[in-house]
Amino acid sequence: MLALIRLPQADVLRLLAEDPTASVSPGSERGWTAAVVEDEDALPSNLPSILLDLDVEVTLVVRTDSRSTALRWVPASEIPRADELTVPPTIVDALTDVLELSPDHRDVLISRIAARPDPDDLAQDLGSAVGLPDIDPPQPRTAVVLAQIPEKRMRAAGSLATATLVPVELSALDDGWSLLQPTTDAETSDELAIIVGTALQAGNLGHRRRRVLLLWRGEGATSGAMVFHRSRMLASMVWSSSWTEPALSGWEVRDEITEEFARLSRDRPVDSARLRALFRSDDVPGDPLTTLVDVLGVPPEAIAALDRTPSAPARETPAPVGFWRYLWALLNGADSSERIPRSWAIGFGALALVVTGVFAVMLALGIAVLATDGSVVDEHGSTIEDRVATAVFAVATLVHLMMSIRFFRLGRRDR
Repeated sequence: MLALIRLPQADVLRLLAEDPTASVSPGSERGWTAAVVEDEDALPSNLPSILLDLDVEVTLVVRTDSRSTALRWVPASEIPRADELTVPPTIVDALTDVLELSPDHRDVLISRIAARPDPDDLAQDLGSAVGLPDIDPPQPRTAVVLAQIPEKRMRAAGSLATATLVPVELSALDDGWSLLQPTTDAETSDELAIIVGTALQAGNLGHRRRRVLLLWRGEGATSGAMVFHRSRMLASMVWSSSWTEPALSGWEVRDEITEEFARLSRDRPVDSARLRALFRSDDVPGDPLTTLVDVLGVPPEAIAALDRTPSAPARETPAPVGFWRYLWALLNGADSSERIPRSWAIGFGALALVVTGVFAVMLALGIAVLATDGSVVDEHGSTIEDRVATAVFAVATLVHLMMSIRFFRLGRRDR
């Protein structure tokens, strides 16, 4: 949720100091500051502010020191009719009070809201109204996701991402590292990291304890890094951004982040002092990502891939594969030391067995219909549809029975 708050940046930083997810923009000359917060309850209800959120619909909340007024809409796919270009008087009055705009400027903004814009366009309009030059928090322009994971597993993760998220490219690096890079929409890189974390979870115990590293670059000199384990983001850092994260103001927190990143390097010692100095500073000389991969022992080709330089490693585009084929690839594309977890195998075996039972019941009913010429279900004779359905259920029962046996055998196999 984006919040425009009528307070200087220093006050907003103090207000959100305990919010681990908050990010705060530079303040404007008019005394306004933008912040990204997870929940509007993080802000006092009587604080003059404008909140903009997007779930299924856009929600615009205007708070003055005495009341809160909300307007919700689905972004217009076409220009609304003249009779639809209205904004409730309560919103008009609240905006007038909180923004202290001239009548002309207020009318322009009200007409923009009446057109039911998407939240990005409205955020820019509101930012201009309060004098904020930088209304967008830093976002990845290019990103890579790395892990020490067998290349075949990274390829399976890339195939699933290409089918369900965005097209990606795969590169094999030295020392067992593999890399995936979104070819479009780098802002989805955190979701890609979660897919890779799932692929690690599907490995043996050694692989499942490993972390996933995400590196990204934004506009200008802004860059960042995140570390994931399974489907959870454990720590993140942004360098050279005009936005500030209040939760990172203390050295103790930054040292905890350093420890999370240090666990990425499992096979070699880490220069803890150098890594700690990197995370204690928002602006470091040179390229912080180059320093990070050097300290962690990540192959330097990762930076070349991120920047797409001529020295970037070779890339391939994994073919798109849906979830079930992805699971099958993990089952059959790995050696005996890299099987899926025992709990996964037994769980999927139980699910396949339940489905087998359902199909077996339907098969038995179909056979009874054919054997009694329909009388078992009070029909006058069986039809061609009954014969086809019985054949389909017979095949489905056999296939799912074989699947359940396969999964249970994997679950019983020694690791």
